[in-house]
Amino acid sequence: MEKNERIDAYLKRLALLKERSSLREVVERELLYECILANREGINEYPLLEPQQRSVLEFLTHRAQEHPGQEFVHKVLAAFVGALTKYSKLMDSGDAEATEDARREVFNAETVLVKLVQGAVYATALAVDNFGEVIIRYFGAESMEKMDEILKEVELGEKFWRDHVEHFITQLVEGAYRDIIATNRHSLTKQNSILVLSIAFDDVLGCLKRTAKQVEKTRVQQYFEQDAATDEAVEIQKLAFDHLARMGESVLRAPLTRTDLAFLARFVSVDQAGRDYLADARHEPGGEEFDEQRRHFVKRQVLALALGADLASCLMTEDLVRAVHEFEPREIETIRRLVRHFEIESLEATLVFMLQCQLTSLLRRMGAEEGGKLQVRTTQVRRTPADTVQALFDAGLNRIRKSKIWEQDPAREDMLLFRPRTARELADLLAVLQIEEPLAARIIPLWENAAVKVDILVLINVALIAKTTTNLKMRLAKILGDFGIGGRREGEAGLDL
Repeated sequence: MEKNERIDAYLKRLALLKERSSLREVVERELLYECILANREGINEYPLLEPQQRSVLEFLTHRAQEHPGQEFVHKVLAAFVGALTKYSKLMDSGDAEATEDARREVFNAETVLVKLVQGAVYATALAVDNFGEVIIRYFGAESMEKMDEILKEVELGEKFWRDHVEHFITQLVEGAYRDIIATNRHSLTKQNSILVLSIAFDDVLGCLKRTAKQVEKTRVQQYFEQDAATDEAVEIQKLAFDHLARMGESVLRAPLTRTDLAFLARFVSVDQAGRDYLADARHEPGGEEFDEQRRHFVKRQVLALALGADLASCLMTEDLVRAVHEFEPREIETIRRLVRHFEIESLEATLVFMLQCQLTSLLRRMGAEEGGKLQVRTTQVRRTPADTVQALFDAGLNRIRKSKIWEQDPAREDMLLFRPRTARELADLLAVLQIEEPLAARIIPLWENAAVKVDILVLINVALIAKTTTNLKMRLAKILGDFGIGGRREGEAGLDL
C-alpha cells in the first residue's frame, strides 16, 4: 500500500473504533492489526497461514503483558494511536504545517511499530523452521506431513508445542518402552533390599528414524546462517550488541546475558534497520551529514526489532515448558535453559532430553500407586569411543592406565565408560597414575566433550513393601505387571527374595 492508502485505512478503522467507544486495549489491537495488513508486503517472512498470523498479533497485544518489555510495547502502540488521533483532529484545521508534521509523526510511529512486528516475525519463523529441521533429522521426512497439519490448524502457543510433543515424543517413548519390554532388553537386579528395573536410554534413541540427508534451509534460516555472517553483518552486530547492552536491559528484560545480546544482535544485522544503523554510525557527531534526530529514530527501530524478537522467543519458550508441565520442576527448568534461543544445537539437545524426561515420566505414572516405596532415577556416565582411547597408546597410555580410567560399556562393544564420575575425581586419578602432561592434555578434552550414557532405573524398596503385604511375591509380581513385565526371565535375581 502507498502512504495515502495506509493512512486512510488507519483513519477509517480509528473512526469506527471511536463510534463504538472501544477500550484502549481494543483500539491498540485493532490498529496494530490494520498496520500489519497495510505493511505485510514489506515485512520479511510474514507468515501466510492464518494461525501463525494470529500468533504474532497475540504476542504483541495481550500476551505482551507476560514479558518485562511490555511497557515499551505499550508505548510504541500508544505513540501510533496518539499520532493518528492527533492527525485526524488537525486534518480540517486549516493549519497545513501542523497537519503535515502530524502526518510525519504517524509514519514515524508506524515505522517503529512495523519493526516491532518484524522482530516477532523473524523470531517465530526461525524457531518454527529450526524446530522443523530437527524433527526431520530425528524422525525422518515423513514427519513433515504431521508438522504441516499442526501449522495449518494451531496457533503458536502451548497447544502447538503440546501437539508436537504428544505426536513425536510421547508416542515414540511409549512405543519404544513396549518394544524394550517385549524383547527383554530391560534388566531386573537385586541390590540389598532394592529391586532395580533398568532401561537403557540408548534403546529409546535407537527407535528414532535419524537421517544423515541434508535438510534444505528455509530463507529465514539462510538469513541467520549466511547473511548474518558477512563482514557488514558482523559490524552491525557489534554496534547492536553495545546499544542493546546499554539500553536493552531496562526495555527488554533483566538480566540479559551476553549470549542473549548476541542472539538479538543477529536479528538486527539481517534487517534494513541494522544497515541504516551502521550507515548512521559512520557519521561523526558535529559532521555535515550527522543528524541527531535521525540517529535517535534509527536506534529506536533497532530496539523495537530486538524487543519483538525477544518477546516472541520468551513467550514461545514459556509455551513449550507449559506443554510439558507433567515433567519434574528441575526437568522443566533444564528444558527452559536448553531451548532458550531455538537454535539447531539447542533444539537437538532439548529433543533428546525431552525423550529422557518422557520415559521417566512414564515410569513414574506406572509406579504412582506405590508412592514412596518406589523411585525413578537417572544415571549418567561419560563414555568415549574405544578406537579414540586406543589412539592414546602412542602418547603413553598403557593397559593398566586404561583399565583404571575406563571400563567396557556392557551394552556397546565400541564404547568405553569413564570410571571417574566428576572432573575432580578425574584430576585426582590422573595425578595418582602420574599421567604425563601431554597425555593428560588429550584425556581431559575427551572427558569434557564425552557423550553421556543414560540409564533409567526404577528402584523398588522391597523392605518397605514387605511391611504392607502378607504375600510379597504376589505383590511384587503385581508391581512388575504395572510396568508391563509379566514374569521373570531365567537368570534374573529380582524375585529371588
